[in-house]
Amino acid sequence: MDGLPAVKRAVLEVVASGMASTIKDIQRYMSCTLLYAELMGTEGDPSSHTRALLDKAVEFLEEKEFVCRTGYEAVSLGHGGGVQYCATQLGLATVASALSPDEALIVFTELCKARRSFVLENELHLVYLVTPVYIQDQWPHIDWYRYLSILERLPADMRHVADTVGVLES
Repeated sequence: MDGLPAVKRAVLEVVASGMASTIKDIQRYMSCTLLYAELMGTEGDPSSHTRALLDKAVEFLEEKEFVCRTGYEAVSLGHGGGVQYCATQLGLATVASALSPDEALIVFTELCKARRSFVLENELHLVYLVTPVYIQDQWPHIDWYRYLSILERLPADMRHVADTVGVLES
């Protein structure tokens, strides 16, 4: 859905900041966004479109454990006054790092892998872990043949790091 990544990030930020904790609060926040204003000029009901985006965003954030429900369970998503949301440690860390939820999942996955098998033979694994995940968007076209030749010339200790982080020759 168009706009979903931005809505996921916005919902996480508003919940983590404590400005909104219920679906009603989050809906009120969404009605004040530029996305909602843009949808006002289109055909159809903007609130139904933003509600669909909101439901998908909250579902994603709950499923990936960025936010959790507190209070009693609702019959269906968003229909229950007693359901409140709060940010988890992962959600708070994501907001503090200024990463999007999708980028944060990538970083979190890599940190979990590093926790299981961290390579201390050289500094390459550390460099890999601190390289911003969004840097790939700034790279020009990659010459994969040159990349492969560099990979093949790596010393054994650096090659071990490449294997650990999932770099494959194929």
